[in-house]
Amino acid sequence: MVLDIGGVTGAAVLYTPASLEGREIEIRTAGKSWQGAHTAVRRRCLRGGDCFAAVFGALLNGCYEFRVRGTGNEPELRVVVPGGVTTEVTWPGAAM
Repeated sequence: MVLDIGGVTGAAVLYTPASLEGREIEIRTAGKSWQGAHTAVRRRCLRGGDCFAAVFGALLNGCYEFRVRGTGNEPELRVVVPGGVTTEVTWPGAAM
């Protein structure tokens, strides 16, 4: 996985329940319309064990909303992504 962060560009890692493996997580700038930008939830093999996550590797600093693609218009998660860092968050209902 390559993350393109620095300056005003950050990244977001969304840890999800295993039940979302293979599903697409859609992203939008908070309050804007859904444009179809998305990434898949994948199994990630880590030293401490496996987890499931969607990774957005290059985001301009700002507030973003996420939802499972193909669901209702309401976002399921809102995240502030600062530039120069990777923001890690847990999807609602995911036990970590």
